[in-house]
Amino acid sequence: MTTALLEINDFSIKASTSDNNTHNECGFAHVTDSGIITGDKGFEAFWRHPEKCSNNYWLFLDQQPLKTNWKWARHNADLAYAQLDSTLKSIGSPDEVVLCVSNTISVEQLSLLAGLLKALNISIKRIVDLNLFAGLAMRQSAWLIDMQLHQATLTLVEKSISDDQEIFSIKESETLPNFGFMHICNTIARDISKKLINNSRFDPMHSSGSAQDLYNQIKSNINEFEENNELNFQIKSPSGIVNITLNPSELKNLFKKELSKINRKVVNSGDMFSLKDSAHMLEKLLDTSGNYLGLAPSYDINAIEKLLNTSQFDKNKLVKINAIKLAKAEKSLPKTCTNHTATHLLYDNHAWDIRNGKSIQYNNQGLQIKVGVDKTFDLAFILKDEKLEIYHQSSSKEIVIPKTFKEGEQIIIDNAKINLIKVENA
Repeated sequence: MTTALLEINDFSIKASTSDNNTHNECGFAHVTDSGIITGDKGFEAFWRHPEKCSNNYWLFLDQQPLKTNWKWARHNADLAYAQLDSTLKSIGSPDEVVLCVSNTISVEQLSLLAGLLKALNISIKRIVDLNLFAGLAMRQSAWLIDMQLHQATLTLVEKSISDDQEIFSIKESETLPNFGFMHICNTIARDISKKLINNSRFDPMHSSGSAQDLYNQIKSNINEFEENNELNFQIKSPSGIVNITLNPSELKNLFKKELSKINRKVVNSGDMFSLKDSAHMLEKLLDTSGNYLGLAPSYDINAIEKLLNTSQFDKNKLVKINAIKLAKAEKSLPKTCTNHTATHLLYDNHAWDIRNGKSIQYNNQGLQIKVGVDKTFDLAFILKDEKLEIYHQSSSKEIVIPKTFKEGEQIIIDNAKINLIKVENA
């Protein structure tokens, strides 16, 4: 029986198996004449065809009739079903899932979600709080900041000791309802629009095509923010290309109100804190000099399965797990890579950060490495949460990828060798 980990966060609906088979999609859907397209393709159509797209069906997961007259979607549950079907088929349609959900999902929505999985012939093994495993992997009390499309959550995972056991539990959780990924995108879009109107009397938001291009650039820039340390835009206007740059100081000012809430609740609380990968952009905007633990670590699905099979959980009851006990002698959930995991590719005296998406192409003209995921290249991947996710691997070339991705190892594409290195304090 195949078991998968299914994480429900509409910033990235993610499914993964013990053999590192992973697929994730953002919570966007495009309803076409032939069906429902979800994920990045839905995002890339949202501003171009707003009347045929949705991105709040997870937030408002229900079976209330939609006001639109869509052939393939009667309600939000139909859109969620289509995304679950696409995501789980991409990893081979597992028999059962460990379902990870946040505190923002209601009991009614959780029941509906269970029904959607049942309709896909997939059973639920356990339901666990989305932040609990990350807390286990860190093996200490800490706040976890997680970002969804339309809201963010601040969750305190507390470690306590009782007799010979360590208990990890959800101590506190708060939702920031107006500070999700879409709020960040919309705020940046309005700022750029205002600057363009003032400087060149051009508003990219008045055209569906230019608006879509702007949001595509915003998403790409945010994904690469850790590496580039600023957001760089090239906007096509009637007078030519206009270059606009937003640095961390400008972004802090744009989100001053929202960041102050996180600082007051988490950063200045005296507790340790960590960012989930969905909130990685905040690493440059919050004070990380004190109690910051870094990005939340990934966790081993095999260890999760073993832990969830212990006697502390009643196999006959399917309830959401908000606390897990570990014997003091037990190790915490292992991270997927060691402390010596590589951080960069080294080729031709140039280092490329692999914690952001990278694509590699090798042909008669030599080796080409580019930022971002390009499935026309021989290899496209990202090292996310210390775990390698391969988006594309060409079958026409001999490609060797190390299993552990440690410093000193190599990626080999035909005769080209790219070294893996670890960069510290760069």
